[in-house]
Amino acid sequence: MNIIHSYGIEHPKGMSVGPGGFGMAIKQVPFIIDLADRMERICPSAWLLNFSNPMQVLTLAVQKNSTIKCIGLCHGVTGTIDRITELLGVCEQDLFYKIGGVNHFEVISELRQGGKDLLPVFTDALEKEQLEKGGSGEIITVENYRIFDSLQCNEDIHGIEFWPHYIRKGSCLEDYELKHNYIENRVKDRNEMWSQLDEYLCDKLPLSEIVDDYSTEKLEIIIDGITNNTPTYLYANVLNGSSIPNVDSDICVEIPIVLFRDGFIPCVVGDMPHGFSQITNLHGAVQRFTLEAAQSGSRKEALRALTLDPMCYSLSKVEREKLIDDLIETGKAFLQQFQG
Repeated sequence: MNIIHSYGIEHPKGMSVGPGGFGMAIKQVPFIIDLADRMERICPSAWLLNFSNPMQVLTLAVQKNSTIKCIGLCHGVTGTIDRITELLGVCEQDLFYKIGGVNHFEVISELRQGGKDLLPVFTDALEKEQLEKGGSGEIITVENYRIFDSLQCNEDIHGIEFWPHYIRKGSCLEDYELKHNYIENRVKDRNEMWSQLDEYLCDKLPLSEIVDDYSTEKLEIIIDGITNNTPTYLYANVLNGSSIPNVDSDICVEIPIVLFRDGFIPCVVGDMPHGFSQITNLHGAVQRFTLEAAQSGSRKEALRALTLDPMCYSLSKVEREKLIDDLIETGKAFLQQFQG
């Protein structure tokens, strides 16, 4: 992240899109494709459940290059629905909603209880909480609802990375009450989690202290669905096909699916709101160029990816090429495909 910041890019998460997501993708794509290849030989009936970021590119890599059954899992949609029910005091069972889009930028196009449209109600509640308490994490989310009449999932810490004008050179995350998620913080969190696991293995800590009652990615119902061949409904990252008609068919999107033991059926979500669909298709193109660069080791494909990525719009061609070289140099131990 320090490399990316040196180019003047405000990159709060760096795990999904932008040069941070690109840098992670080119290192991990060869690994996950190799893993899928080994699964085809050793356990061809098994599932590959991807929890890793960048979710879109890694899941796309397997689904385009392997016959292994693979879906990508994230808690963003589940977390957003939980936030709606908590803030409005309603039950999920009483809601009807349509959600779809690329991971970390899924869009709620409909949210109703009975015949009542809850999107403006929820947005007003978010805005009220922000004004009263601050730090709600949805300043950008609310602002863009007022423009497009649809609401992005997740909080601003993810959503900001999809809008180029918020993260241009000279922008300041503090204006949106956001902070950088530096790698040092993530390493610290990881070490704390490993420490807790060690304590559990030594009978010093009960499992209930480190494992939630349920998985926000709905892992327990996925295992049940696969094991017992029970039709299971959930949100997952898969190839779009015709699920969102105004989004490119060959990119990875997060949509509802029905999962069985031997596969899944994607649900049709319908068109995304027009403004959001254009941004989604742009990031779909970045997905494809990133995957091609990761597989071929082509700096030209890498340049195409970062030229289209909105986070790099304030960089010159020379700066983008230098940024690619810096990212490859930093991760060279994992990037043999780019050597030479």
